Formats: sequence, C-alpha cells, structure tokens
Amino acid sequence: MLAVVARLAGAPGVTLTCLGLAAAWPGEDRPTVVELDPLGGDVAARWRVRAEPGLSDVAAVIASEPQAGPEALAEGVQRLLVAGTQVPVVCSAAGGAAARRALEFFSLPGSKVLSPPEGTVIADVGRLDLDSPCWPVTASADAVVIVVEGTLASIAHLRARQGLLEDLAGLGPRIGIVVVEREYTADEVNEVFLAAGFEPRVIGAAGPLDVVGPEIGVGRRARRAWSVWRAVAVSVRDFAAEGPLALTAAPHGVETEEERP
Repeated sequence: MLAVVARLAGAPGVTLTCLGLAAAWPGEDRPTVVELDPLGGDVAARWRVRAEPGLSDVAAVIASEPQAGPEALAEGVQRLLVAGTQVPVVCSAAGGAAARRALEFFSLPGSKVLSPPEGTVIADVGRLDLDSPCWPVTASADAVVIVVEGTLASIAHLRARQGLLEDLAGLGPRIGIVVVEREYTADEVNEVFLAAGFEPRVIGAAGPLDVVGPEIGVGRRARRAWSVWRAVAVSVRDFAAEGPLALTAAPHGVETEEERP
C-alpha cells in the first residue's frame, strides 16, 4: 500500500507528519518512509545521520533493474529512532538534485518499487503543484494525504486549489486531509469544507509536531500527543486501505500510463 503525503501551500510539517504516522502506525510492522520531496530531504540533518544509504541507492537499483519491486527499497533504508520507535526511512540528500534525479526512476511506467503487496510505504513528496515531478508517483498511490494548517490563510489557499485537487482525484487515488491544528481544529475545518461543498475528506488531526524527533518524550503531554498520533495513523491506514478510485483523467500536462507511447 502506498500513501503519499503532500502539501499544496505553506503548510508546515509534511516530513514530520510522515514520521509521526509511521511511528504510531497500528500493528508491529512499521511503514517505510521515503523522502521524495524534489526540493531535497531534511531527515538526515534532523537526525544527524548521513543521507547514504538512501534514495540515490534505490534509484541505482532501479536503473540497473527497471522491473525491480519493493525489495529495492532495502538498499536505501536506515532505521531511525522516532520517539523510541524504530522507523525504516529512505533519506534524500539536501538540496534536491539527488531527489529530482531519483524521481526519474521512481516514475517509470509500471514501477512497483513504492507499492508493496504487503506492508506500507509513506512517501513524502513535499509541495504538490502542476510543475511537480512527483505526479506519476502520486497517481499510483492508494491515497494522498494533504497536510493543512488549521489557519484561515491555509484553508483559503486549499480552497483556491480545488481545481488541482479535482485533477488529482481524476488520477485515481483517494484524497484526504490531515489538519495541523492551530486557530481551527480538524472538526472545525471539516465543517467549513462541508458547508462549502468542498470534496476532500478530513481524516483527522495530526499530533503535535514537536514530539516527532529522535528523543523519547516523557510525561503526560507526550502520552497525550502520541495518543493523537495513534488515532490519526489508524484513520490514515483505514482510509488508504479502501484503495484507489477508478482512473478517469489526468491533470493538464500529465500523462497516464495508458496514454504513454
């Protein structure tokens, strides 16, 4: 199962949301987090580890074996501690050049590297707009989770991009929203969207981003924070498990596999 996590405007915390979801994921098997942000990764710097092995190593496997499957991810995985839980992560180097080169291989038609028949991959694609090289990966996802900050400005930015979301929905993946609560809670954002006839479903609220790190949080606040993360991780898991919708169309300038020569 592949869940893509993205933002459409200035929402913070896409990478931390991916890591928080993976650390709180239900069951014993942790999802693999893959940094595909075309602007580059920041997990290695935050966790003070090298970016190798990482994304470039997986891309090298795909380059030599275009039909490689999810087992190729093992070449780039590092197991990092997120609040005391080991999470498999494929890091990308900072700066974006390596990520953009690697995306050419992850975007090959029919690629199954990010879609394991068992288990889950959570792909961090950063900001998703019409110029993003992440569209082919996003189109192949079971679900796309858009991270939105609970502020009036962020809600307005998201509503202004309804056309892009409709294009995305036409590619097949289910689209859900996770709210980083600020001025508005996830329930309040959902009420605003329902009143406006806005289609994407609010899945839930992200836990506090500041607990997502290499240190183990202690005390009542940390326990409450991770209970929120566990709740939204279950919601995202169940949402993605519903599977993609039927393919209907592609956004302007983006070819589907059927349309490629």
